[in-house]
Amino acid sequence: MGSLPPRAGALQPRAGTVFAGDGGAQDERPLARDFKLADRSEIREGAFADVVVFDAATVKDVATFERPKAVSVGIECVMVNGAMAYRAGEVAN
Repeated sequence: MGSLPPRAGALQPRAGTVFAGDGGAQDERPLARDFKLADRSEIREGAFADVVVFDAATVKDVATFERPKAVSVGIECVMVNGAMAYRAGEVAN
């Protein structure tokens, strides 16, 4: 689900890793600053950020109109504000 898979599939990772700010990954820091959201969208102690770990070679959006909540493939895990939200096909409570 979501808008990441279509964008992520187009990434060309260098050495297997793409970080926010590399020009390929979406960097939300400017948006957080515009809305004066302190300590947001930065990966550092005391800050809040969402992190998606995916395989750019296999990530794919499989949702359809008939199955709008189908889980995308190639997403390894999702962390929201440092807490695991999704891992290995399972949504955390």
